[in-house]
Amino acid sequence: MALSDLLQKIESDGKAQVAAVLADADKRVDAINATYKEKQVALRSKVEKETETLLKKQAQNSAERDVRTHKHIITEAKRTAINDVFTKALAELEALDDATYVAFVEKQLTAITSDLKNVTLKTAENRVDATKKALKAVGVDATCEADSAIGGGFIVVGEDYEYDFTFARLLETHKAELEAEVAQTLFN
Repeated sequence: MALSDLLQKIESDGKAQVAAVLADADKRVDAINATYKEKQVALRSKVEKETETLLKKQAQNSAERDVRTHKHIITEAKRTAINDVFTKALAELEALDDATYVAFVEKQLTAITSDLKNVTLKTAENRVDATKKALKAVGVDATCEADSAIGGGFIVVGEDYEYDFTFARLLETHKAELEAEVAQTLFN
């Protein structure tokens, strides 16, 4: 074989080896690209699912927060309505006519007459005369004085005790018992 044939053979074998290496490299690149695309699709799918789950969770949390806020607003509105009922009841008690007021004072004083020695009755400024009338009717000798802090009812003040029969105090005492009934009447 001649030198040119040998060179041609070496060149031809070299080209074949380069072609084989390039073909192998192309196969590897194609395999890497295919694996990359599979991983990219899987990762994109995972991210989309996680994003969807996160968005659903955020929407649910937002909805739950909205429900809690709405329930709180309703509860506050109900509480305000109940308090308004008690405020109106107090105003109505404080506006009782004198005859009804005297009857109330007489009834309360009759229940505690044994403790009514050396006492002072504090009452609303506009109820001094009616309170004196009730004291006289039950036969109790007591001092009666106006107290601007009292809207209605009275307070019996003894040497070492005090009976609070103010309408505000009586309503407050029974408020817990009456709230359920008031709520049922208002909201059912």
